[in-house]
Amino acid sequence: MEKCKQTLDLYYTLKTIIPELMCGWDVNEPWFDTIVKHVYAFPMPSMTTDLDRISVYGFVGYDGKDFDFWEFFKLVLIGFEIRINEDYNLKDIFVIDFKNCTLGHVAKFTLPLMKKFELCFMRGYHSRLRGIHYINTPPYAEFVVAIVKTVMKSKLVSRIHVHGTDLTEFYKRVPKELLPEEMGGTSGTIQENWSRWQKKMKSYRDCLVKRENMKSDESKRPHEKLNSSELFGFEGSFRKMNMD
Repeated sequence: MEKCKQTLDLYYTLKTIIPELMCGWDVNEPWFDTIVKHVYAFPMPSMTTDLDRISVYGFVGYDGKDFDFWEFFKLVLIGFEIRINEDYNLKDIFVIDFKNCTLGHVAKFTLPLMKKFELCFMRGYHSRLRGIHYINTPPYAEFVVAIVKTVMKSKLVSRIHVHGTDLTEFYKRVPKELLPEEMGGTSGTIQENWSRWQKKMKSYRDCLVKRENMKSDESKRPHEKLNSSELFGFEGSFRKMNMD
């Protein structure tokens, strides 16, 4: 019960302290129409025999010049928000396809962004992770994977798998038939699944707008106010970092 109380507290607190990810969820705004043309992020309709839900994420081929990772992760969190209403899976399997991902995309991926996102989906939504699988990874994808590993707990790092273009081991861990056709599966195409999920997000518009305003009032917190070092492991709120 104590863990449940802590999760609920953090869920509403995150809407206050990380509004760039946990707010601005109006899917009728221009940002939504833009980002859904350049990425896809959806749960597959069928679960594994262990009641794990497979979620697929990837990029549509285009120049990453105007790509915004903050909007992409906001899109992912909207998916989690919907699933707490409808899903009953026990654990999550994330499949990230690096096909069509360019250096322009990777250059915009930062440690502070990933730390905030990890805090939201792992602790705010209390996601239980079965595994993260990166497929079709180019050499520069190692930078992204390295950042992800720095913000994950040690026991979760062992559940991160990089497969490159050889998906033999991937299919041993993720049921092939539950994947989109482009990944060798038989559960519809990426576009069919993505169109289905976009309609679902649109149908939740009023609920999403209402919920983003349900947040904590930190001035009324009975104990010491939460700070960035306690939650993120560092002080400050910088959003970009240059690396040589």
